[in-house]
Amino acid sequence: MLADRFPYRRRVPERKQQQIRLQLSASLNGVITQSLLPRINGGLQLVCEIMAATPAVRALIREGKYHNLDNEIQLGSRSACRP
Repeated sequence: MLADRFPYRRRVPERKQQQIRLQLSASLNGVITQSLLPRINGGLQLVCEIMAATPAVRALIREGKYHNLDNEIQLGSRSACRP
């Protein structure tokens, strides 16, 4: 996840990282990603992925368990998230 890739992560104490995760989980409403993928017949196709900030997503962000967000998007596809 993006929060893992920020350069500050190596310089910010763990206590502050926890505060940042808490603030992000409280303020985030959702994330939308868009990509263009090649079509078999030529051209490009727009694909989107939507992750709504459900209580489960917010908890994963607070706990720093970003690697589990993909699973939550798949589980949430019936309601608020769309892979």
